[in-house]
Amino acid sequence: EMELLTFDHDTGKRTGEYIQSELSDLEGLTVKVSNLPFKQKLERETNGEFDLAFSGWGADYPDPLTYLSTMQTGNQFSNQTGYNSEEYNTLIEEAMKLPTTEGYAKYAEAEKLMLEDGYLSPIYQKASAYLEKDYVSGIVNNSWGADYTYTYADVDKDDKVLNLATSSDIPSLDVSKSTDQQSFQTMNSTMEGLTRIDGDGKVQPGVAESWETSDDGLTWTFKLRKNSTWSNGTPVTAHDFEYSWKRTLTPETAAEYSYIMADIVGASTKEIEENGVDGVGVKALDDYTLEVKLNRPVAYFAELMSFQVFFPQNQAFVESCGDAYGSAADKQIYNGPFTLTSWKMEDQFSMEKNPNYWDAANVKLNKINTKVVKDTGAEVSLYENGEIDRAALSSDYVDKYKDSKEFKTREAASVFMLQINGGNNK
Repeated sequence: EMELLTFDHDTGKRTGEYIQSELSDLEGLTVKVSNLPFKQKLERETNGEFDLAFSGWGADYPDPLTYLSTMQTGNQFSNQTGYNSEEYNTLIEEAMKLPTTEGYAKYAEAEKLMLEDGYLSPIYQKASAYLEKDYVSGIVNNSWGADYTYTYADVDKDDKVLNLATSSDIPSLDVSKSTDQQSFQTMNSTMEGLTRIDGDGKVQPGVAESWETSDDGLTWTFKLRKNSTWSNGTPVTAHDFEYSWKRTLTPETAAEYSYIMADIVGASTKEIEENGVDGVGVKALDDYTLEVKLNRPVAYFAELMSFQVFFPQNQAFVESCGDAYGSAADKQIYNGPFTLTSWKMEDQFSMEKNPNYWDAANVKLNKINTKVVKDTGAEVSLYENGEIDRAALSSDYVDKYKDSKEFKTREAASVFMLQINGGNNK
């Protein structure tokens, strides 16, 4: 008998039943499905407490490496499945020494090898249908990173309150340790990196008001704005970025996403093991100047700086929270367009406009309320009753609403797959 982990919302349950049915055709194999809350499922996958797992992965930045790097030895899905291929690692490492697009042929070779090895089996690419009230505008559907951006959103209502639903709670708001879409989505609304992405998918200044790149593309110098502050009123400085990135890279932090910084000088796993974080190529030259040194030119580096793992962290606040950092609304401070003001586990969370945000004048919403709703039928009922302004639809509801003016669809660079535990804690 093999255990299959999947999510505890209705889509996860249906997918689990489908995979179970398909695998039952294999003689002698029995599959037990375990539907788990998102956070518990992540913990079991990390600890290797599974045989099979239905999982998803969305693009963090616009390059194939965002998927392929996860299966390098020591990285997220490699750790979860026990995949350890020297040939695969070498292909990725060789590709990463080349200018960005020149490595694509090696990426394709590595992908073919990894799929043939059989530790991951892609099932489908994500697309979704949803309903949205006609008084809602400005929500950005992102093709990578967090699914949505609410910075530019508006509602044609006097209270300027947007009401939403989600199928999963927030596992963590620890910038270094978060690994999932729901956490990234919340941080994307409450925090900000050196850059941000606008409604057209273009890079715009965030905490950094400007930046320069050396002629060889290996040194980036970011100039930070002096009116960016934390929600407790203290300035956001270049030191907050240097501390944050080095905290993520410190082995004791056990950050699953540390590999995303591998293009920075001194940030590879081997270099960190040998030299620690002091040799990492990120340095606050002064309070408002951050210098980053790279191993190779990275065409998408400005886009990458908008991704949540590269957000700043205030060292004094992190250390004051200890192990509780990022586990509750008051165990994080915020520098983005909203602040998390309430968070009741497996129930609801709310964000309110951050008056200290440097661009607060252009944030139209006063508040965003989000209910945790695991059943699509219940979510649709809330929408029809006017309690929420957006509702995700499963396939059962598409025919009913496809002709409605409030019916919308989106595609995403996300892949859902079957993980096979071939050596993690086995």
